[in-house]
Amino acid sequence: MKSFMLAAVGASLVIASPAMAQWQPDKPVNIIVPWSAGGSTDQVTRIVAPIIEEALGTSVVVVNQPGASGSIGTKAALDAPRDGYTWTANAIANNATYAVTGLVPDTSIADYAIYLHVANVPVVSVNADSEYEDFGQLLEAMRSGDSVTIGTAGVNSSGGMALAAIREAAGGELNARMV
Repeated sequence: MKSFMLAAVGASLVIASPAMAQWQPDKPVNIIVPWSAGGSTDQVTRIVAPIIEEALGTSVVVVNQPGASGSIGTKAALDAPRDGYTWTANAIANNATYAVTGLVPDTSIADYAIYLHVANVPVVSVNADSEYEDFGQLLEAMRSGDSVTIGTAGVNSSGGMALAAIREAAGGELNARMV
């Protein structure tokens, strides 16, 4: 996984647009991670930061600004001067829904320039000791009224979005509680 990520970052820097290639920073670049330190977005950003430093020839500072489903740090990045020195590490699912949910109003996906995309595939899993042996059994339990607790990073997270997609595909309400 790490070698794939390094290759993806390297490729994205090599095929950057000519306009981006002309920009040469003369001070550190801040990457705001709108989540707590230690989470997956923070870890990926800290792995990628030295590669970006080498490509840009300047320091990259990872700054964690968590809160409100990532909208606090995201808003800080959007409110920063548009000079290339403040980036944000976030999920496209979050960026696309902030305006809809009212967490970062008056924004759209067009407000973001994507510099790196790492696949984020939600996975449904249960404890090995669970009574559910396959997804069908789990879905049936959620349909029948059994209380099923689902761990996600929140309503706006890719896991929350996946649950919404499962609800829609299943044709309605499911008795699932996100924590």
